[in-house]
Amino acid sequence: RHNLLTEAAALLQPLDAMDLADPVRRQVAHVRAILALRGNDAALARSLLEQSGPLHANDYAYYYELGNVCDKLRDPAAAMQALGEAHARHVAELKHATPEFFTPAALPLPGAVRKLTPEEFATWPSYRAPDSGDSPIFVIGFPRSGTTLLEQMLDAHPQLQSMDETPFFERLAGKLRSHDPRILDDLSVLRQYDCDELRKKYFLLTAERIQRRADVRLVDKNPLNMLWLPMIHRLFPAAKIILCVRHPCDVVLSCYMQNFRSSVLGAACENLERLAAAYVQAMQTWLQHAAVIKPDALVSRYEDLIADTATQTRRVADFLDLADAAPMLRFDQRAREKGYIATPSYSQVIEPVNTKGLGRWQAYRKYFEPALPILKPMLDHWGYSTDPA
Repeated sequence: RHNLLTEAAALLQPLDAMDLADPVRRQVAHVRAILALRGNDAALARSLLEQSGPLHANDYAYYYELGNVCDKLRDPAAAMQALGEAHARHVAELKHATPEFFTPAALPLPGAVRKLTPEEFATWPSYRAPDSGDSPIFVIGFPRSGTTLLEQMLDAHPQLQSMDETPFFERLAGKLRSHDPRILDDLSVLRQYDCDELRKKYFLLTAERIQRRADVRLVDKNPLNMLWLPMIHRLFPAAKIILCVRHPCDVVLSCYMQNFRSSVLGAACENLERLAAAYVQAMQTWLQHAAVIKPDALVSRYEDLIADTATQTRRVADFLDLADAAPMLRFDQRAREKGYIATPSYSQVIEPVNTKGLGRWQAYRKYFEPALPILKPMLDHWGYSTDPA
């Protein structure tokens, strides 16, 4: 995640002369496979993984790695077989830790917030709040929709500063929930003092993650903040929000290939059909809230950003009232300078813009057939085609 690949390989070399126990030998092989994949030698990575095998019976991380290697080798059948093994083991573990996520009544994306109605929103009192320049810039969108790429572009601008992805609003909601669960169902009960204190807590939480630079605007990138628009608006009504959108099928495939640390996302990725339903659930929640609240929001399409990066970064800069968009084009250099990158896209964002991820789902089309009817409302809404061409 620090992208120090040469240094990592050097650290492994002394192990070659050692008589390693079998579990350690397997671990070393797995790390070598990851390094081989990062060095664009997917064939070597697959050979190392298949020769070593998993560390133990429930080693789902091994199967995620193997699935991604097979994907790079353009072997969809082997990739889906490995990913099926990964999710079966991952879900078995999650069912012990969070059984409530797998009950018949559980939503595809657990922990969703209740939708705000226009009548309820009309009862919200107006309070003093920061203007857009003193509010965070929120980058949202379903995971794997290009949020990290856009965040790194913004962070490359000298007037902006991003931080590691952290569920700040989930934590604030937890505090309100512990005080009185009914508050989250009716945010109109929050007083000026309450909103001020919640904003103060938000900035204290962000200060734990990043040392703020003077005279810069904060970028808060967290994909599933798209579910927390009512609370975001309650605390930062003038905030600018950028919604990242990408072809839903590419999003679902990319999520299915990802070993998420979040138990919520791990549960949502149980299979392609549930994952498609989770995507629709999250997007419909955002669209419903946005229609009621009408936030100051911009939609950034991943495909457009890739196709014409200069024009799209200029569009984003204009939305954020930034005079110069040029620094955003040097995001890959900035990402390499940053060191540790916490999100799953840590290896992609150090590369220049490329089209590798566009239309990748088409190679897996036969596996997507049951999920396509589920995704159809969002495919239609955003104007994405499933035409093989």
